[in-house]
Amino acid sequence: MTDAGGWGDMTVLQYLGQGLADRKDQRIRDNNRLDRGGVALDPELTAEIKAMAEHSEEGYNRMLLAEYERVVPRPVRKWIASVPGLASGELGPRIIASIGHPRIATPRHPDPDDPKRTLVAAPAYIRGPHELRQYCGAGDPLRKPEKGMTQAELFAMGKTRQVRPLLFTWSTSLVKMATPAKEGSKHPGEPKSAYAASSDWWEIFTVTKRRYAGHDGKCEDTGEWPYPCSAVHNKHTWLISLTGEPFPRNRTAATRTELWEAAEQLGYPLVIRPAERGFSPYVTSPDELAELIPHLRMSLCQNKKIPPARPNGCGITAHREWGEVGMPWRPGHIDMAAHRKLHQKFLDRLWEVAGEDGLTPYESRWPKS
Repeated sequence: MTDAGGWGDMTVLQYLGQGLADRKDQRIRDNNRLDRGGVALDPELTAEIKAMAEHSEEGYNRMLLAEYERVVPRPVRKWIASVPGLASGELGPRIIASIGHPRIATPRHPDPDDPKRTLVAAPAYIRGPHELRQYCGAGDPLRKPEKGMTQAELFAMGKTRQVRPLLFTWSTSLVKMATPAKEGSKHPGEPKSAYAASSDWWEIFTVTKRRYAGHDGKCEDTGEWPYPCSAVHNKHTWLISLTGEPFPRNRTAATRTELWEAAEQLGYPLVIRPAERGFSPYVTSPDELAELIPHLRMSLCQNKKIPPARPNGCGITAHREWGEVGMPWRPGHIDMAAHRKLHQKFLDRLWEVAGEDGLTPYESRWPKS
């Protein structure tokens, strides 16, 4: 048993984690196609298809949890269960399944001599906490896949699209549990989970946000520069404290001519957001906009009855930047930076808990902030 002998073979756990993710995606696609895809099926057949997708997902979930209990040491499982948002369910096991052993990397590469490109095991190696961060997409944000990289360099970038969404799901859940309820709710001012609100994780998140917003980590609602501490928790409240408006002024354009007109009405600097989820350039003058426009692909409205900016994927939105002119950090940036810091602390503590043999004490010795 792993409780007495360290980590087991993670191959099956990793396969089940990937399989569960595939089944979740398939269930969502089936439901969307049946409910909103214009497919007219018999209600009984629709229910049967949905039940098959749910049954397949539940089966993978059961196998994942059983394998997680079998191959992951008890001290690691106990520590993960102590983290708010990971105490139950499949999220904690899915994170471990995506990462593998936190301290030992076990890469697999396509066999160049095999026409089917079957994955084969490469030599395992010891990785440090910073390598674990990078592998999980929580390392250097400027280190991204680029055109011209070799396959080995791309593999070295890690599973940013697999692990990072799971970490963000966890940190988002933590924030929802620990954030005080709004006025008018059943229990205003109280968090959904007192355990989450009193945890080191919530302290790390809030202290990081205050530091990036200009505070030293101590929340004293004096209203002094740069922003009231309470406003930092909500970007719309923060923007109201700066401009008197809950959202930056914006316009949506379906053509390049309309984009020029929107820019003249809004003024500069501007953030340009294509509906097709492309990059969001930042322009400070008409000359920069003129240089940018030829490179923008204007999304075509497929449904003429729905104007641009509605959820049909058409148009380009231009809006004034958040906060003060020239300010490099806006509320969204601060929020995501706090999530990244939380992910880094989680991975650092996981690396420590794993230990060289997987059986080190689970109590963390990392500082709270």
